[in-house]
Amino acid sequence: MKRSAAERILAAGRPGWPVGRGLVAIGLLVCAGVSAVWGAEGDIPSARPASSSSAPVVSTTPVKVRIWRGKESHEATLTGYTEDEVVVTGGVPNAPGGRIMISQITRAQFELEYDAYEVGKAVRLNDWPGAVRILLPVIKPYLSYLMIPENNVAELAMNVGTYMLRAATRTARAAGDDPAKRELAQKQFEAAHEIFKSCARIQWSGAGQVAVLKGCRCLLAMNKTKTAQFHVNQMVEPMPGDAAFGHYWLIRGELEFRANHYRECMDGVLKSVCFENKDAETFPDALLLSARCYEELLEPYRARDVYYEVAKLFPRTDWSTVAVERLKVIMDKGQTKEKEKSTIENIFFKTSDDMNKLVQQLFLELEKPPVVEEEEPDVTPSSLPDKPAAAKKAEAPEAEPPEAPEPPAKPAAPATKPRGAAGAAK
Repeated sequence: MKRSAAERILAAGRPGWPVGRGLVAIGLLVCAGVSAVWGAEGDIPSARPASSSSAPVVSTTPVKVRIWRGKESHEATLTGYTEDEVVVTGGVPNAPGGRIMISQITRAQFELEYDAYEVGKAVRLNDWPGAVRILLPVIKPYLSYLMIPENNVAELAMNVGTYMLRAATRTARAAGDDPAKRELAQKQFEAAHEIFKSCARIQWSGAGQVAVLKGCRCLLAMNKTKTAQFHVNQMVEPMPGDAAFGHYWLIRGELEFRANHYRECMDGVLKSVCFENKDAETFPDALLLSARCYEELLEPYRARDVYYEVAKLFPRTDWSTVAVERLKVIMDKGQTKEKEKSTIENIFFKTSDDMNKLVQQLFLELEKPPVVEEEEPDVTPSSLPDKPAAAKKAEAPEAEPPEAPEPPAKPAAPATKPRGAAGAAK
């Protein structure tokens, strides 16, 4: 009868030998851990094969790509992938079984066609749904291949996820108590979260960590706080200067805020604001979160000041809309009606601005219609329609006649003698 590992260790022990009994106890502990991982009998599972060629392939819609491996590049068609490889067709050399190790690829360029001008226009006008409508169909076929190093879709996919998050946030803010609009916002957050899940494959740069954190923002918006907390706890704390630093501490602050830990939230916000490079991805959101903390901490004067700065720094944006809404609540309730006592900052910097007056001036400015800058028409030669040949001939400038040759220089006149000298010669 085959004995288990634990029974073999027990048989090796000898009564009266303390060392033997200690070894037996240690052996039992080890066996318990082995049994939990490998099974009751402690049998070691078969080793994983060195090559992943037998790994199951996830098939995708075929997409064309140019792949670089070192200095060589080849055009190919991707039809699927595994954990470590991509499946290619098109006669790519050094691709046994039609597979290429992802670690061997140094760069990839996919065929992307979209109207960059229309996308830029939508972003400039804060038309997030418009930008998403243009870009989402473009990037969808390539989301499965974002793990390929230095591909040209990664940045675009991150932008699409960000636009979707902003569109969903705007929908949620305007939904109020409308169940249909709230459900729409929920679906928009879910769609944005799916994009960021795909972007988390970008492990060859800091964008992958940023994608996880932006996905956590979607989870928080969907009230999945525990899931967001789990993902943040699994991350290594970024260092100042890392792409994910501002996002990390912004999410940490939001989690503390939801737990009613307002001072701890302020600590995270300060790290996000002070150590971040004032990126529009996190800076305005961190300021708004700090203002919310000031409100909860019953410091309306500080909340008013922060909301005012956000409204002035980011005029006519979603951030300024939120700031102005909260400013109106504070002013309508008269929370800053009484004159604030002088603070050490006011005395030191000799500032005496009437913030309530500045806020009222801001409200008056916002009542004026926004100035729409008219775009200059494109007058590049490629944008002008072709003209008939006759018109082109008529517009052609006439050839100028050749310049007449310069007349030959006249010979110099002989020098005349002074009269006095001539008289002397006679």
